[in-house]
Amino acid sequence: MLQTIRDRAHGIMAWVILISIAVPFALWGIQNYMDVGKEKPVASVGDKELFERDVSRVAEQDLSNLVGFGEQDEKVIRQQALERLIHETLLHDEVQRLRMGLGDDALRDVIQSLPYFQTDGKFDKEKYKLSMSAQGASAAGFAAQIRMAVAMDQLQHAIARTAFATPHEVDQFLRLKNQKRTAEYVLVPVAKEGAAPTAQAIEQHYRSHEAQYQTPERVSVQYVELSLDQVARQVQVNDDELKAYYEEQKASFTTQERRKVSHMLFSVEPGAKDDAYAAALGKAKQAAERLGKGADFASVAKELSDDKLSAAKGGDLGVIAKGQMDKNFEDAAFKLKAGEVSEPVKTSFGYHLIKLTELTAGKSRGFDEVKEELRQTYQRNAAEKRFYELGEKLSQVGFEHSDSLEPAAEAVGAKLQETALFTRDEGAGVAADPALRNAAFSQDVLDGHNSEAVELASGNVVVLRVKKHVVSSLRPLDEVRPQIEAHLRHEAAESAAKAKAKALFERFQQGASLADAAKSDGLAVEKPKPFGRDDTQVSPELVTATFHMARPAGNQTGKLLTSLASGEQVVVHLLEVTDGDAAAVDAQEKAKVRDLLSRSKGQAEYASLMQQLREDGDVHITANKE
Repeated sequence: MLQTIRDRAHGIMAWVILISIAVPFALWGIQNYMDVGKEKPVASVGDKELFERDVSRVAEQDLSNLVGFGEQDEKVIRQQALERLIHETLLHDEVQRLRMGLGDDALRDVIQSLPYFQTDGKFDKEKYKLSMSAQGASAAGFAAQIRMAVAMDQLQHAIARTAFATPHEVDQFLRLKNQKRTAEYVLVPVAKEGAAPTAQAIEQHYRSHEAQYQTPERVSVQYVELSLDQVARQVQVNDDELKAYYEEQKASFTTQERRKVSHMLFSVEPGAKDDAYAAALGKAKQAAERLGKGADFASVAKELSDDKLSAAKGGDLGVIAKGQMDKNFEDAAFKLKAGEVSEPVKTSFGYHLIKLTELTAGKSRGFDEVKEELRQTYQRNAAEKRFYELGEKLSQVGFEHSDSLEPAAEAVGAKLQETALFTRDEGAGVAADPALRNAAFSQDVLDGHNSEAVELASGNVVVLRVKKHVVSSLRPLDEVRPQIEAHLRHEAAESAAKAKAKALFERFQQGASLADAAKSDGLAVEKPKPFGRDDTQVSPELVTATFHMARPAGNQTGKLLTSLASGEQVVVHLLEVTDGDAAAVDAQEKAKVRDLLSRSKGQAEYASLMQQLREDGDVHITANKE
């Protein structure tokens, strides 16, 4: 019974995670679609307009989620953000058209389950009110937005998770997936070097490909950098202040007590009378007597407990935390000593015997142990306001004195620094940050002005100006001649390989065997064993090419000439296609395939719905996002 409750709780937690992800959208997204302002919309969906601020908000959130995954193309991220907003708006309108929603009781449960509004695992009404106030949202408006977010998710699941695959589709998939192909092939290699190009060919290539031989545009900059750590180090704090701060933050330096319990349940039906509870109590007392005589708790739980899922594990419920269980159950469990068994405990499910199987006491780290950690945290917290003020001053002074950075450096007490030359795509030190490079190559900065304040990935803020600008220029022919000659030699070698392969393939098509067609060029025929789509005995490129060939009809065989990524040419002779045996695949594997195909069909059906909604929804994109 309790295991059932736990399973349901996990289901609720899944909703909590879903809604937690949706909260930023619910709090700040939908209402912007209704805003009417002077800002020109970047897109419209029916009568709703999407603005630059909407796209920026979603793009910034996506970029923050991608920190640590390498450099991202901001233009692509912004385009994806715009498409996501269009998608969500269309989905929002469809939910409204279908009048989908969430009942008041379920909505209340969802909101109270959100970690944003909990303290010690329980809903905190004051925290909820403060959060609403901080965001300028009303409780009714927030509830309406959460109701909509859940309904939108339900619509997606109603389509994407209800598709199914037939047994015929599963068998057909397995026949194709496990198909084997028998083929032979001849590989025509590319020589290491082709014929040497003439001076005229080099000159002609150079003139027709001048864009490839340009030196990159480069700049070096002067900059003033402001960091929170730098400001924090200037904050003075004494031990008395740190001790007071320690008391405020003591909970964060405390490891909570850990309790692992087992139980036996002697259940009653919902709404049962007193005599049913009396009977359950009698069973619990009999079990307790057996334990008192030395019986093993796990063995008795397996035999007698009505909670069959936990009974199979000797009654083990794992680690419990406050707020997870029925109050009576929880009160009893948290009074037990390690190894101790409770008296029968009454809950709405019946009577329980509870055993505390493992107890790890909570532990607090002392002041001296965390003093330096506290100092740094205190200083950073205290410095945040000052950092913001200095950032504003840096930006303001940099703007007011746009022909020099010295006044800005003086105003915030920072030194003027410089970089080496860097390009739009690559730089060292602070210039490794794309945000700085983008600012350095903006037209306003290239025209000789200070930049606006630029926030770096590190959280630091800089204002910069160009120190030196080196424009792109064509490199001299003599400098790039070896590079061009190597390129043309390789092109010549590839052309020779293509010509040889074409002649070989023509002989093969005219009736010669593949071996005879290859013999005149001194090439050998490779004859691998029948191979499948995932085989490694031949190259992946060759597998792909062979599986793209049409199935031979009648006594005919397949013939193909194709190029590999290396420039090598290959002539393929497809001899036989043998389908996989679906009947030989076990039921478990078929179930996996059925699930895969069902998910794929569901996603396709959902994508089809969204495409139709887009076609019917009067979507107009009025600007390309940079």
